[in-house]
Amino acid sequence: MGDPFFPTPSPPLIYPPIFFFFVFFFLSSIYFYYYYYYYYYYYYYYYYYYYYYYYYYYYYYYNYNYYYYYFNYYYN
Repeated sequence: MGDPFFPTPSPPLIYPPIFFFFVFFFLSSIYFYYYYYYYYYYYYYYYYYYYYYYYYYYYYYYNYNYYYYYFNYYYN
């Protein structure tokens, strides 16, 4: 215990440079994790979006193609 009126100064907290490297690496990894997580689901959503519309128009293409040959056969 030092003198309460004249406290001895505490030694400064000196962190090695590797500590700041790991803190920066940890924070940047969290940032890039959520960054790519966001874009993963973004492209995942648009992938199934166009996938759905691809088969949607694919279905209607064959549907009209079927009716085209159906009426063509029926009227000829």
